[in-house]
Amino acid sequence: MHRIQERAQAYLEDDPGIAGTRIVKIPEGGVFDIMADRIGLSSADPDVLAHEAEHSRTLRGGGGFYGDVLNLSKTMTEFGNIAALPVILGMRAFIDDPDTRKNVLKTLAGVTALAALPNILEEGRASVRAATRSPATMDSVSTLLPAFGEHALEGALAPALLLAGTKL
Repeated sequence: MHRIQERAQAYLEDDPGIAGTRIVKIPEGGVFDIMADRIGLSSADPDVLAHEAEHSRTLRGGGGFYGDVLNLSKTMTEFGNIAALPVILGMRAFIDDPDTRKNVLKTLAGVTALAALPNILEEGRASVRAATRSPATMDSVSTLLPAFGEHALEGALAPALLLAGTKL
């Protein structure tokens, strides 16, 4: 049996409710679609399947309040990343007092960092659970760590830009 089949079977035995979660082929990466209760995979990597299955275990059926928090976190993070530079430029154009500008930018940096936190924590939780369930924990960590780093950097982008804007 292939490694991915073994991991899928282990998840089915541990959580029979996951049997209703569809798995589809996607062009790149891995994703759990909360609304469609679907795991998208670009490869047959058992660690990526395990990571997405961990999301499914928690968020299946929309995830309730927790799913709503994660969706809001993702939306706010995306918006913050898009808006950070225009906000910095707008502050320079419309707020003359450098102390007021700095305080507003620091506050926005804090808000965007807090907004990103739920998604970063969920990604970390899913990666840790997937790795600890793996027969080769350290190999799984080395597979999952780059994607976690990408999520963390995405969450840190707006706060970093806004803090950098305080120096302009």
